[in-house]
Amino acid sequence: MTHDERTPVPVEVPWPASDDPQVRVSVGACRLRVHSGDDDALVTGSYDDPTGTLPLTVTEEHGNVRISQQARLSDVRGFRASPPTLDLSLGRGRPLSLHLATGASDVRLDLGGLGLRRVSLRMGAGNAAIMFDSPVTGVFERFELEAGAANVTVGGLGNASPEQASVVGGAASYDLSFDGRLVRDVNAKVTTAGANTVVRVPLTTPTRVGIVSVLAGLTVRDGFQTWEDSYWTQAGVDGQRPLLSVDTSITLGGLELVAVDVVEPPGIEPGSR
Repeated sequence: MTHDERTPVPVEVPWPASDDPQVRVSVGACRLRVHSGDDDALVTGSYDDPTGTLPLTVTEEHGNVRISQQARLSDVRGFRASPPTLDLSLGRGRPLSLHLATGASDVRLDLGGLGLRRVSLRMGAGNAAIMFDSPVTGVFERFELEAGAANVTVGGLGNASPEQASVVGGAASYDLSFDGRLVRDVNAKVTTAGANTVVRVPLTTPTRVGIVSVLAGLTVRDGFQTWEDSYWTQAGVDGQRPLLSVDTSITLGGLELVAVDVVEPPGIEPGSR
């Protein structure tokens, strides 16, 4: 179905028969909000396009849901309206995978409490705040974030406890907080170039951070100690498990490691829409 009205239009996709539903969202300039909903549908929400030039298309086939903007270039040239807003709620009844591709967008994801298998966000530029303010259900296999010139904050990665996590970023800034209680070993890789990157962990989380840097500044706050060519929290040195293992590769820019009693990443307001 395709909507091109200039008033908010509803989005609703029932749960498919597939046992591995995939939600794929592709937008350009947009205010994108994704959060947990009820169990009755896979996706509900609304789309508001003040420009009238970027209609939304929603399709579902064999468990793959695709939600995308369709630009009409003849109409886009010269418009001055505010960017569209796409607000989506995801069902909590079954595990799902979420794949997002955005242009110069403002992205807010509140994904706590969902059943997640895989989450990927690829954005060209803009701002993103991603929050897991409560534990993810099921086995979260992989979290991927890839951004260009972007300002990104991620909170509650301990609550998420993805088996594998990958963050790749260009210029701007990245604030990654592993607050929450790990339920499994987490292996994370962080690769940035020309960006200021902060990695935050609770003092009580067993943590190892490996660092490869090229012309990058390094700041290590209290709470870490060096052991076997890496930085560890005391809980990690003591052999406690599960273990958070973070391997970083930083070119230019800087890296800051922070270990505190309570991690409160800046710039994220749980539940904000």
